[in-house]
Amino acid sequence: MAYINRAIEDTLKNRFETAKSVAITGARQVGKTTMTKHIYSDIRRINLKNVVLYNNAKEDPQGFLENFERPLFVDEVQMVPELIGAAKTILDDVSTRSNYLFSSSQKWTLMKGLSESLAGMVSILELGTLSLREILENQNYRIIILAYGGVPVSTGRNDFRVQWLGLLIDRHNYKCQ
Repeated sequence: MAYINRAIEDTLKNRFETAKSVAITGARQVGKTTMTKHIYSDIRRINLKNVVLYNNAKEDPQGFLENFERPLFVDEVQMVPELIGAAKTILDDVSTRSNYLFSSSQKWTLMKGLSESLAGMVSILELGTLSLREILENQNYRIIILAYGGVPVSTGRNDFRVQWLGLLIDRHNYKCQ
């Protein structure tokens, strides 16, 4: 399935250009990583689901961040919330913008009081499921996306919902002929 443009993209671009860092939060599987990789394909991405990266980040959060050039996309930052404090220490000493992009499946304000630690240094965006506008602008995917309640569908899945929907569409097309 092709990439689906999100209404929040221009806001993300604007905030990343003007803030020291941006955090994108939202439920699992709403497209935070997909959108960020699509817009910022040239920025290095660190996925904390990688066990080696996770262990290194846990062991020395500040050293971990300092090992990478900025800008840096830290995916699943809720797994190592100590990285936020380390980022604050780094960001206190720089005046540049567009340093870090963080993604989290957990609400930023619930991350153990860390919302205060980056006050003025992070712009927080929440990405929801696909809006009706986003669905309607991507007409090739309207029916499938509506069937999944606005949650983008993974490609290559062979599950009963897709099969059932296919039968429903076939039946509808047969009746319309």
